[in-house]
Amino acid sequence: MAGHELGDGYVAGVSWGAVFAGAAAAAALSFILLILGVGLGLSSVSPYQYNAAPLGDAAIAWLAFMQLAAAGIGGYLAGRLRVKWASIHGDEVHFRDTAHGLLAWAVATLVTVAVLGGGTRAVLSGAIDSG
Repeated sequence: MAGHELGDGYVAGVSWGAVFAGAAAAAALSFILLILGVGLGLSSVSPYQYNAAPLGDAAIAWLAFMQLAAAGIGGYLAGRLRVKWASIHGDEVHFRDTAHGLLAWAVATLVTVAVLGGGTRAVLSGAIDSG
């Protein structure tokens, strides 16, 4: 039987390996798209006072596309890499695939926030120490 046996014939509904693989793919794609957007000038912020919109429409559209694309690819991978459930109804399989995608997005988001939070803290601590 595929999956992690929990006793009494029950099989775990979450393949954490697939979730972490999807999260890693989502985080990596998000980073690559962010760097591409910076290179193309699509995610730049204007520091000038005369610019009424410091964050332009192109930057907002690029960030939205970047997050949707990364979450979509990470979720798709998590759903496809999960353990095969042979004796489960098709609706339940669809739900579990969707849940794997949601979990992959959540893990990727938490990792990204932790990394950005650590970087922000390092920058701010350097600024506070120099001030």
